[in-house]
Amino acid sequence: MPRISVIIRGWMCLYALLIRIRRHLCVVNTAPSEMAYDYPTKKLSVYVSDDGGSTLTLFAFMEASRFAAHWLPYCRKNKIVERCPEAYFKSHHSWFDPDMDQIKMIYKSMRARVENAVQTGTIHCDYITN
Repeated sequence: MPRISVIIRGWMCLYALLIRIRRHLCVVNTAPSEMAYDYPTKKLSVYVSDDGGSTLTLFAFMEASRFAAHWLPYCRKNKIVERCPEAYFKSHHSWFDPDMDQIKMIYKSMRARVENAVQTGTIHCDYITN
């Protein structure tokens, strides 16, 4: 298999033209989706490009990276095809699946941290150290 590089442009997310919060949530969903491709990890590189205009976008990518540490193994273990977390949780219900409940809770917590940072315009120091 050939090597593949995926470039995510943080300032060009689909929702960037809507409201500020949606732009950062797009970032939060795009990065783990791309990282979860069913492709050998040694042959897949995911790069993030951003104009540096907002520390909030960097924070959103950092949070997405932390979430991906849980999301990627979950996708592989369960052979998830729909890898966008937001879309997956909307279309799948967690009846009798404690693993899904846990990953959904981690996602909602990460999403709340990003939304809070965007709404207040600041990144709480607890978010950085934890």
